Amino acid sequence: MLSVNHLKKSFGGITAVKNCSFEVQGGSITALIGPNGAGKTTVFNIVTGFMRQDHGEIFFNNKNIDELPSHKRAALGIARTFQTIRLFPKMTVLENLLLAMPNTKEQWYHAFQNSALKKIEEENKKVALTWLSFVGLHAKIDEAAGNLSYGQQKLLEIARALCRSPKLLMLDEPAAGVNPAMLKKIGELLTKLKQQGMTILFIEHDMEFVMGIADKIIVLDYGEEIAIGKPVEIQKNQRVIDAYLGVGGGLENHD
Repeated sequence: MLSVNHLKKSFGGITAVKNCSFEVQGGSITALIGPNGAGKTTVFNIVTGFMRQDHGEIFFNNKNIDELPSHKRAALGIARTFQTIRLFPKMTVLENLLLAMPNTKEQWYHAFQNSALKKIEEENKKVALTWLSFVGLHAKIDEAAGNLSYGQQKLLEIARALCRSPKLLMLDEPAAGVNPAMLKKIGELLTKLKQQGMTILFIEHDMEFVMGIADKIIVLDYGEEIAIGKPVEIQKNQRVIDAYLGVGGGLENHD
């Protein structure tokens, strides 16, 4: 589904991504891991069109998307979340999802056609309620997003991305900072999405979480992939172990 070929990206004299290549298979969960500063979020930014690479190519469903801006990549079916929560805290949970709908612009086009506008609004609300129920926030639809717990806000971010009906869901540290119960719930939700046929690429530092749900793991170090394989293979890879030990923590418990 996603093919990243020889990506390079520098900021001034600092190389953030160096000759990075990997593939994400459809219907799988793939983890992108590595020590802090390894270039993971930069890769996400390049793939989603928020940043342009200096060199390399990106293909999505066999289509080169290098020249496409972020909104056109989203229209093709790529949705993402960010490390920092980007909700509208004073708006309700439901309103946050309705704003994420891909046909919001179409609503303005039909603004003077009441019947068409009402139909779009009803369809949007139905989709939003479906995903809120999926993540367990259906009882919070009228609550301000800023009043949710941190873990619930993480769930809302995921639901908002899902409202765009993505083919590829990209999550930047979806489980960072949440309690163990929420960590387990997020893992179960992502596994359920995979079972429904969705493709997921995520960044995460919690190795137990990663090993528990990922089909494949891509390891970056200093902007370059140093290992790609199944969880059991990555756990035994000496280059990966050395990379994590080099930042003061073992592979088993790095967070």
